[in-house]
Amino acid sequence: MTECTAEGDKAYEKVVRYIKDSIIGGELKIGSKLPPERNIAEELGLSRNSVREGIHMLKIMGFVSSQQGAGNYVVCDLDENITESLSIMFILNKMDYM
Repeated sequence: MTECTAEGDKAYEKVVRYIKDSIIGGELKIGSKLPPERNIAEELGLSRNSVREGIHMLKIMGFVSSQQGAGNYVVCDLDENITESLSIMFILNKMDYM
């Protein structure tokens, strides 16, 4: 896995960047199991809570899926997330801010 070096990132952003860099580097692909939270935490020098928060952000974005007892996996499930994001954007643009 690649090293995360961005200064000033929040802890969860370091986790997101770490996973992103691992995908770009070819170490992770769709269907790949993420390393255990403990390993990511040790490699990045973060708490496991920070790692969980980063993985949770990736779940929300549709790039990680968790399977109870089996771990976290790289996915590309963007349909629902894009639809929801666009829906909220359209609603906000129709609002009168005055």
